[in-house]
Amino acid sequence: MGLAKPKTNLDVIIGRRVRDLRKSANVRPAEVAADMDLSISDYEQAERGLRRFRATELFSIAQRLGVEMSDIFGAVEKSGSVRNEARVR
Repeated sequence: MGLAKPKTNLDVIIGRRVRDLRKSANVRPAEVAADMDLSISDYEQAERGLRRFRATELFSIAQRLGVEMSDIFGAVEKSGSVRNEARVR
């Protein structure tokens, strides 16, 4: 069985940004997943864009990593994906 397709381009961009911020903070996926009461598998799927992070999860991640929500969403704004996603719908 192959990997599921990402939900949207936004999910992939946000997941990559979270992963980059987590790695910069030297935090393991298991630590963040435990803080959010998620399985490691669900957390890692979200980092790969195969599962969508909930807003509350992103808030918890930002707190855990000591970053602002704008640090996460800045990657989306720079990519122009918000405009691209809006056109698709």
